[in-house]
Amino acid sequence: MLMKHTNYTLILLVAMLTMICTTVTHAVDAPPKEGQTVTTEGKLEASVAIGGESTGWMLKKGKGDKASSIDVDMSAMDKADTFDGKQITITGTVYLKKYVERGEVWILKAAVVKAATASAAKPVHLFILSGQSNMAGMKPEAGFVPEASKLFADGEVVYVKVASGGVPIRLWVESWNEIAKKHGLTAMSDGAKYYKPILEQVAAKLNGRTLSTITFCWMQGERDAREGLQAAHEDALKQLISGLRRDLRHPEMNFVIGRLSDFDNPGYSGWQSVRETQVKVANGDPRGAWVDCDDLNNLTKDDKTTNDLHYTADGYKVLGERFARQAKLIIDGKKPAADGRPQ
Repeated sequence: MLMKHTNYTLILLVAMLTMICTTVTHAVDAPPKEGQTVTTEGKLEASVAIGGESTGWMLKKGKGDKASSIDVDMSAMDKADTFDGKQITITGTVYLKKYVERGEVWILKAAVVKAATASAAKPVHLFILSGQSNMAGMKPEAGFVPEASKLFADGEVVYVKVASGGVPIRLWVESWNEIAKKHGLTAMSDGAKYYKPILEQVAAKLNGRTLSTITFCWMQGERDAREGLQAAHEDALKQLISGLRRDLRHPEMNFVIGRLSDFDNPGYSGWQSVRETQVKVANGDPRGAWVDCDDLNNLTKDDKTTNDLHYTADGYKVLGERFARQAKLIIDGKKPAADGRPQ
């Protein structure tokens, strides 16, 4: 009959073995069966014990409260010392050995040992959703997120959203006043109040992670068309994009512009010009694309359908899907849909 401390040691080591076994040929029971095949990872370290009761090697796994270890028999391995202090993947069989001082000890007899390969981190794709009312009205979880998650299934999709209804592009562009003067416009800005929040939200979202791609999704222009500021729209849009590329330190940032719909109310004198500018800017940049919104605003009321300023619930869903699809085409090095309606 084993001594009390021997039973305690056996129970402890069984627990350790159970914790470190990540892949086994047969299910791990407690206690495990001798001869059971185990594959696991950990850090191999030379070890010593009282009275020489050690195999000379120990595999350590985890940290803090989750740390565990098991003796490793490396006798069948040539040049075992080359793995000392390294993360390894080890496959072998477990058996019990009875020591005088330590009692019964579980040992993993190595059959195959190789350096552990670091698992490749998932690529992180960041999307910046920004603009005025039709971006504010788009619920990312309804269309954009499901579609993006499907298209980028091998990675992680994250987004930030900075949008507000009824606001002009000048509230995103620091150099607006210079641009406005260049085009003989009198509408001035007292600051790009929506630009800095983008940078702040991106920094908070990343939390130290490395990005694979950034895509800026922009849905704005209604207010500028209404105020007759179309002459400055191209310069302002280009400045916004170049500023983000600079300040996010991501010169290859992609962008997708939601082109204004076919609303074209007479009170919005610059509507058609802004639409043309949006397509021009998107087509003029190798990392740009645009999405068509002409079919997203068909509002039916009292059996009458009109091209509304804002989009329908289904329209916002499709808007998000098109943003994601055009972004995917750019990221994959393919041409975005020329008609703004990627399938």
